[in-house]
Amino acid sequence: MRPGLVVAGLAAAALLVTLDRFIKVYLTLNPARGGVVLAGWLNIRTTANPTIAFGLPFPSAWLPVLTFPIIVAFSWWWWQALRHHDHPTVAALAFVVLGASSNLVDRLRWGHVIDYIDVPVFTVFNLADVMITIGVGTLILRELIHWWQRGNTNPRS
Repeated sequence: MRPGLVVAGLAAAALLVTLDRFIKVYLTLNPARGGVVLAGWLNIRTTANPTIAFGLPFPSAWLPVLTFPIIVAFSWWWWQALRHHDHPTVAALAFVVLGASSNLVDRLRWGHVIDYIDVPVFTVFNLADVMITIGVGTLILRELIHWWQRGNTNPRS
């Protein structure tokens, strides 16, 4: 991957987290602004989410305490990937760190995460959640590819 693509990935992550912050603040200040985007498939509505992903129960008072060191650890991993010119990992980790940081800001500011993308047959989430999912999915995919390549390049006896 060329460094120009990394810059584009980092710029995309910064733009998406900025958009996520704007939407969260806007919809919190103007809750009546949501609505139906695709009837029965996609709605915009503000929801307070005191839990973790997919509504899994977890004591909300502990979430900021646990989230912060995880963000620090992923930031350290990001820095190491940057130093080693591991460009795809740098971009993926930028999505994870920025998305998680946006949700942490919600927890510190409002005591819960603001979700606003409602897919009735699935769940309610936000753009930061999408960023985290894309970043983690990319990291898992890269690891699976490396695992597969190692398995196919080792000489068999």
